[in-house]
Amino acid sequence: MKYLLTLAIAATLFSCKQKVEETKAPESTVTADTLAVPTLTQRWATDTILKTPESVVIDEKYGVFYVACIGGVPPDAKDKDGYIAKLNQKGEIIKKDWVTGLSGPKGMAVKGDSLYVTDIDALVLIHTPSGKIIQRIPVKGAKFLNDVAIDEMGLVYFSDSYANNLHSWDGKKVATIATGESLGGPNGIYNEKDRLVLASFGKGNVYTFNKATAAIETKVDTLPGGDGVEAFRDGYLISNWNGEVYYINKDWKKQLLLDTKADKRNAADIEFVPTQNLLLVPEFFGNKVTAYDVK
Repeated sequence: MKYLLTLAIAATLFSCKQKVEETKAPESTVTADTLAVPTLTQRWATDTILKTPESVVIDEKYGVFYVACIGGVPPDAKDKDGYIAKLNQKGEIIKKDWVTGLSGPKGMAVKGDSLYVTDIDALVLIHTPSGKIIQRIPVKGAKFLNDVAIDEMGLVYFSDSYANNLHSWDGKKVATIATGESLGGPNGIYNEKDRLVLASFGKGNVYTFNKATAAIETKVDTLPGGDGVEAFRDGYLISNWNGEVYYINKDWKKQLLLDTKADKRNAADIEFVPTQNLLLVPEFFGNKVTAYDVK
């Protein structure tokens, strides 16, 4: 998301000079490693009426996508103009204001008939069959809650990018499981059996968090504006909010797959659908979601 209005201004200054250069190896030198680099082809894009979309998630049970839209900025304003939109799998908007009454909704995760979304200083639980908010879990001291991930047992993990905190919620209480400047403004979270993979917005690092020991290990230290994290093959797809998507392989080497910075198109909290080889990119100030076939 993975978040600041000020960083949006910095993003404009940051990157319009960079361009993607595609290189094609001669046929005689094509290797298995060369063929392993994914390519992206646009499949569809929504209408540009989704006000500041920050994240997108699929609900496999109902075959729809949910999009968290911040509405007006700054994204930490308690202005109650944020909402969740619902899309079909062609990118058509089923209902723009499916869930309302939010201020700055960001990261989301689905478990059963429950959708979890962060909203500045609270974790919000939504009943997906009805689209009704059924619980708000306040988080003491929270400043800018961001991404969300859920493990197999239903434990919910979520980040606070301003406060440099990583939290969990077990259905009864919120616990802070990591804190400090070493987290570098944590944003994106991906859950694995024994660890979490984290992307930091502030430092531009990718970390692993060991669930048993709480040890934090830096794996990539040159990925600015870290936002969404999704598993792909034996590695990950990670977005840079400024307008990039990277493939990180099993050796933690990064490959740039998408660069839309020159067009001032952001790449916020991405979603990857393995069954469709489909990557969804919320474009934040572009007010739309774009979907790509990953090949």
